[in-house]
Amino acid sequence: MSKIKIEYIDPKELHLNDENINIHPRESIEKIKTSIKSYGFKNPILIDKDNIVIAGNGRLQAALELELKEVPIIKIDDLNPIQLKAFAVADNATKEFSFFDEELLAGLIDELKDEDFDIDLLCLDDHYIDDWEPEEGLVPPPKDDTDKDTEKIIIECKKDDKESLKERLEIFIHEQGFVNVKIS
Repeated sequence: MSKIKIEYIDPKELHLNDENINIHPRESIEKIKTSIKSYGFKNPILIDKDNIVIAGNGRLQAALELELKEVPIIKIDDLNPIQLKAFAVADNATKEFSFFDEELLAGLIDELKDEDFDIDLLCLDDHYIDDWEPEEGLVPPPKDDTDKDTEKIIIECKKDDKESLKERLEIFIHEQGFVNVKIS
């Protein structure tokens, strides 16, 4: 394993990865910009020997829009081209398997509110902020349950797959920020 060395480089010298599988909608870039402006650029961009981004395309886009003069980078020089592609996929895919501990998050939000911290600087989806109380499971409660314009989707699966499928759907719903969705 090679040692990690953080360097600083003009973001204009870096190249977005055309094969990046992680799509950054405008809201995502705005949240990254908010984070960088609030806390600084704390998470280096990972690049290959040709300055192509392996991990951090969203951070690079935000840095360019903020017209930063330099950003921290880590040049990955110990992986071959196939390993670099695989690492880029793995780096984006691993977050799919994590989610917030909602009780802990609610407590942290309350603590920060008590300290008059600007909660918007957390870059969370709005449904976590306003009078949100965690419920059992992964999906936060809807802000407004007066909307009765709903439809059901029925998914049939093998009994052995039910819990795994339910968990994966809850994670997906949570990650996508859907709010008026219930799984039973």
